[in-house]
Amino acid sequence: MASKPKNKMSISNRAKQFMPFSALSGFQEALKQVEIKKERVEKIELSHSQKERLNQIIKELKPDDEIKVEYYDGNRYQFVTGLFKKTDEIYSNLYIGKEVVDIEAIKDIEIY
Repeated sequence: MASKPKNKMSISNRAKQFMPFSALSGFQEALKQVEIKKERVEKIELSHSQKERLNQIIKELKPDDEIKVEYYDGNRYQFVTGLFKKTDEIYSNLYIGKEVVDIEAIKDIEIY
C-alpha cells in the first residue's frame, strides 16, 4: 500500500535547510583574536636622536607633499602612503590623505 505524500514544504523553508550554520557562536571572532595575538609585534622605542630627526621632518612637511609613514597600530607596524594634509599639534596627529596617524606611533617618515 502506497503512503500518502506528507504536507508539502514551502520553497523558503526548504532553502533554510541548506543555509550555513555556526554551531559555536563567537568562535570565528575568537580565532581572529588569537591570530592577531600571534602576529603582534612589540613597539620599538626610538632614541632621542631618532625622535629629533622625525620632529624635524614633520616641521619641514608642506601640504600636498607625498610621504610614506611607518607607524605602530598597537599590534604591528603599518605603512601609509599619500599626500600630507596637516599636523594637529593639539591631538598630536598627522593627516595623510584620509588617514590619521598618531605622531607618537610613527617609526619613520619618507618624503618623495
